[in-house]
Parts: sequence; C-alpha cells; structure tokens
Amino acid sequence: MPPFDDKHRESAANDRLAPKGKYRILCVDKFDHEHSIYGDYNSSEEALLIAKRKTENAAGSSSDSSIATVYYVYDDQGNYIEY
Repeated sequence: MPPFDDKHRESAANDRLAPKGKYRILCVDKFDHEHSIYGDYNSSEEALLIAKRKTENAAGSSSDSSIATVYYVYDDQGNYIEY
C-alpha cells in the first residue's frame, strides 16, 4: 500500500473510495504526501494502464532515480490495485 503520513491518512482514505463499480486513480506527491483524485474509470485495466503510464512519464522527467509523483489505483472498496 502506498505510504501516507498521519496528516493525510484520513483524507486519503476517503479519496481512495471510487464510486460503485469504478476504479479511481490517486496522484500522490511522495515528498509532501499531498494527493489528488486524477480520475474514475470503468475498468481496472484502463485505470491501471493510465496510472502506470503517468508514473512512467513522471519517472522520465525526474532529475534522479526517485519519482516525485506516483499514480495509484483503488477500487470502490478502497482496496489498492497493484500494477
């Protein structure tokens, strides 16, 4: 599961819940743990493809081996879906 500090844990827990039958992408800044909802998708495959692509693009633009921004996928129960 992605790391969230205590300050952002409650907010992130609520934001992880996708609408019923959907999959949600959360965008997380790994340095300050700020997060935002990137979007909701009808299938896990679509959400995973987009999240993986966005994370890879972020890695390509980083100045070193650490990625500042990552994208995670969650289902309508708030469960992390790994890609």
